[in-house]
Amino acid sequence: MTTQMGYSGPWRAWVGWCAQWGSCPISAPVVVVLGFLTSLVTQSTLEYRPIALYRSAISQANDPVGSTQVGSLPIVAHFIKGLFKMKPPKLRYCSTWNIKTTLSFLESYEP
Repeated sequence: MTTQMGYSGPWRAWVGWCAQWGSCPISAPVVVVLGFLTSLVTQSTLEYRPIALYRSAISQANDPVGSTQVGSLPIVAHFIKGLFKMKPPKLRYCSTWNIKTTLSFLESYEP
């Protein structure tokens, strides 16, 4: 998956949010970005990783504040850190196989 494909859904949601609140998606103030990210936390079941993806999509296209991208600003980084603590990423796999048991089982078959 390319970065642009991964960002397309979050970017559409961001543009829709900005249109609803009368803000430009490319030059939105930090408070609008944080409002959008907060709404993702409170109004959806999204966890840390998808919300961080939204932040990255916005940060890539939004005008920097001074020389700092929006996603790297201390207040946004603090928000994402708090989100990480509040909704930590879930493990990708709920269980794994024991390697010794698996190899022993496979050895029982003829080559």
